[in-house]
Amino acid sequence: MAEKPFEEEDPFSLNGMILQLPREEAKRAEAEMAACFIEEYALLGYDEEAIYRLFQDPFYRGTHAVLETRGEAFVRGLIRDICGGKEMPAHG
Repeated sequence: MAEKPFEEEDPFSLNGMILQLPREEAKRAEAEMAACFIEEYALLGYDEEAIYRLFQDPFYRGTHAVLETRGEAFVRGLIRDICGGKEMPAHG
């Protein structure tokens, strides 16, 4: 990967965006986003309860928004489906 000098106003800074989607498409996109978050944290070695705590923490806006809109049962079910009741080993 090429390296470049630090620029005070880096044009590659992270910017969040909101997309207006039809209701059913938005629900599918939200579930897919949550699944991606869960898988990433599981691959880092987080257990199911640690992942759930990230959904509870308002600092993690993406995960917290899913918990707020879909509820605990949805989030815990998704975590259980992805983690299968076991920790996933970290890759590295």
